[in-house]
Amino acid sequence: MHLQTFIREMPKVELHVHLEGSIRPATLLTLAERNGVALPVSDPEGLHEFYRFTDFDHFIRVYSFISSCLRTVADYALVGDVQQIVPALIDACRRGAGGREA
Repeated sequence: MHLQTFIREMPKVELHVHLEGSIRPATLLTLAERNGVALPVSDPEGLHEFYRFTDFDHFIRVYSFISSCLRTVADYALVGDVQQIVPALIDACRRGAGGREA
């Protein structure tokens, strides 16, 4: 078996997932609009690409944008809702994660 295939098919685990890191692009757009935060892109597909980190500075930039959209109890309730969490878990499983620690 080719090494890249082996690595891709290996079971994975996501350790130390921050709440901010589990926010789906469509939810972030809702939060940004609710709180008047200008994001670098304005559609879920663009945010999906923005979420692909290029380096540590880019990771910090994305994390800062996401964090700036979380301002109220209602914002945290939205991202902590089971209807937001379950799709994030399904996405992790599709990427090969067999477990997720938060």
